[in-house]
Amino acid sequence: MPEPVLDNPNLDDLISSDTYVPKGDEEAALIEPVLTAPPAVVTRTFATYTELHLPARTGSGVAPQTIMPETSPLRTLSDAAVGSFGDQTLELIIGNDDRKKVPDASELPWRKIAALVITSQSGSQYAGTACFISPRVLLTAGHCVFLHDAGGFAKKIEVIPAWGNNKQPFGKYEATLFKASNGWVNDRNSDYDYGIIILDEDAHPSIGWFAFAAASDEHLNQQIVNVCGYPHDPDKWPNQYYHAREIDRSSKHKIYYTADSTGGQSGAGLWLTLGETERVIVGIHTTGSSTTNFGTRITEPMFNNFKRVKDEYQ
Repeated sequence: MPEPVLDNPNLDDLISSDTYVPKGDEEAALIEPVLTAPPAVVTRTFATYTELHLPARTGSGVAPQTIMPETSPLRTLSDAAVGSFGDQTLELIIGNDDRKKVPDASELPWRKIAALVITSQSGSQYAGTACFISPRVLLTAGHCVFLHDAGGFAKKIEVIPAWGNNKQPFGKYEATLFKASNGWVNDRNSDYDYGIIILDEDAHPSIGWFAFAAASDEHLNQQIVNVCGYPHDPDKWPNQYYHAREIDRSSKHKIYYTADSTGGQSGAGLWLTLGETERVIVGIHTTGSSTTNFGTRITEPMFNNFKRVKDEYQ
């Protein structure tokens, strides 16, 4: 499925400096671990923070395809936002519904996008979306990992890459370790509505992962932003639906756009397409209002938080 591209890009200009150190910024210590277990021993480092996309493989090492019964109650889960905002409409179709169903989510770049089945501490379950940034780490909305009205940090999250057409071509993975911002956990502040999911084991490398960046206003405003996730409608979830529109504007902490979305797409990566193949996440879709949808913009302190976690869990 083609998508709009940003002409004449320079990915190096878009990716934030690895040496950036925030000073006196409230975001500098935003990532809070849900667990305090000793970190895993890091035996190697990533050379870059760019995208990985490998040809799909169906041989040994890839989880067998899983078929979900049509009657499964997982098809009617509430959006994760309900766990923090209550039962209200927070993601919108603006004008006509222009989303397109992804015909084969096992292809690129769609297989880097995962459906979430979130089990709260109270046992209630919710739906969300996340994107891989390494074989073990995914970015998502803060309200997908920390549910204020359902016991705080999730008890566990099932992560299902490329779920679509009643198939799970890469199987599913479980996560019990999550991170979210102090601004979200302590204040329920939507400016800091972002989180990290750390799988209990690496996902298969053929899934690949997205690049991520702290982009300037120049790189964001009036550029095409891509949104793809797992809405409840029109198929009663789970199928990937995709839309792209220009970014209307950006603020220090948010990106605003009229790309359509509905419940279940919370946590979807907002990405720019660079040239023929490179895609870079510049924000995380969260909520919306009567005239626009919006997401949390990746700032330089957030970039460094993501980089640090990606390095630690690899």
